[in-house]
Amino acid sequence: MESVNEGALMKSNSAVACIKSGYRLFTANFKNLFRMSWAWATVYGLIFGALCTIGVMRMPAVVTRLITSAQPPVEASRQYLALLAASLLLIIAGGIAEVLFYSCSFSVLREHASTGKTTRRSVKWNFLDRRTAWRTVKGVAASLVITLVAGAVTAALYYAGTATAVIKPGAVTGLAIWAVTAIAIMLVTTVVVMFVAMKYIIDDNCRFWPLAAKDCGMALRHFGFIFVILLFAMIILMAATYILELPAILLSAANTQASLGVLMGDPLGMPAYITPLSFIVFAISGFIQAYLRCSTIFPLYYMYGSIETQEKEKRQYASDISSENEVTKE
Repeated sequence: MESVNEGALMKSNSAVACIKSGYRLFTANFKNLFRMSWAWATVYGLIFGALCTIGVMRMPAVVTRLITSAQPPVEASRQYLALLAASLLLIIAGGIAEVLFYSCSFSVLREHASTGKTTRRSVKWNFLDRRTAWRTVKGVAASLVITLVAGAVTAALYYAGTATAVIKPGAVTGLAIWAVTAIAIMLVTTVVVMFVAMKYIIDDNCRFWPLAAKDCGMALRHFGFIFVILLFAMIILMAATYILELPAILLSAANTQASLGVLMGDPLGMPAYITPLSFIVFAISGFIQAYLRCSTIFPLYYMYGSIETQEKEKRQYASDISSENEVTKE
């Protein structure tokens, strides 16, 4: 076994320090993380490849045949519904595989949080820390519920606005007000969910819903701090995704262009092996994408530790001031 010690969790850091420490911890433990999670990343990659192949190759082909009447409408509609059902099942399966993949990262972080270091050790190819995986599943599911509720609220505001003529068809002002309100609601929801979910998964001594009710105000007090870390993490993620997944992006663009050409009456112009090639490219892209998204967890881990430390120091300072005031009165 070999130990890696990368920065204490419970330390008051700036946003830049959290980002640097997070990515440093990720790179220092990548080999260990890869040994723990490659099987789950492979499962996710295969599901992602199948889903993208359906969405980019098969679905447009069926829609094109339906629009151009190259196939009986009933048969084309049946194929479309079958692909839609398959896509839904793949989305659910992919979501489960991705959450289990993330639980491997949280296993590393939970060890670091409790001991201040991580241990490089030999693990089985199908590694799964059941306790961490279960807390990750519950944390993600609860976060998804909160996000869906926030989305339902924004949709209700839109329909209420149209019903009361605040948002009129073709009017820009009412629609802009609703858009700003919707963005604000989703931003606040994201900030609260990110902090609460991270704390819930790392800390065994809490339950999600009481924690969400108790620490919602804490997350909002540090809104700017969390938002800056999320923003920079997303920028890094998008830049890395664009560079490393450029082949998949170009292949998707080529398939889309070919489908549009068929609608215009042109021949497909794609080789017979394009479907298996697309699956292979998308599967590899999904595998890479899993680790790229996983890297954003590590800055958020240090974000959680920094906020907890700042709040603890704040409570300690208030306690000291209160004690000094009592002594002064005496």
